[in-house]
Amino acid sequence: MSFEAFMKQNALQKENEEIVISDRFKNPDGSNAKWIIRPLGSEEHSKLRSECLSIEGKGRKTIQKFDQQKYMCKLAVSGVVEPDLHNKELQDSYGVMGAESLINKMLYAGELDKLVEGIQEISGIGKDFNELVDEAKN
Repeated sequence: MSFEAFMKQNALQKENEEIVISDRFKNPDGSNAKWIIRPLGSEEHSKLRSECLSIEGKGRKTIQKFDQQKYMCKLAVSGVVEPDLHNKELQDSYGVMGAESLINKMLYAGELDKLVEGIQEISGIGKDFNELVDEAKN
């Protein structure tokens, strides 16, 4: 095996994907609007996760607490290409400021779950080892 297969210029890049997360958002022709999502790199994902950790307690009785809702919002905002969640006009239409506030106001719980699941899937987050081995074989 050659190390050249692992060189940056030889690594395949995943493309952005289009997904439908809800039938509530319609295009002018009546078809379901698609969201464009992108894969997150390991470094970006690690930073995002660390932003959702907090330490509670004092002295020897400290625990790390992970804020799952904050993580889902940050993951969604990081992984969505379109619609532009930073667009002021879109935020104004929901009466919020900021992309995380927008995603919380804009989506129902199940829609956010579906969006996050899509971003995790395209990023390879949550795949178990056997799935990765099978994928590598193909």
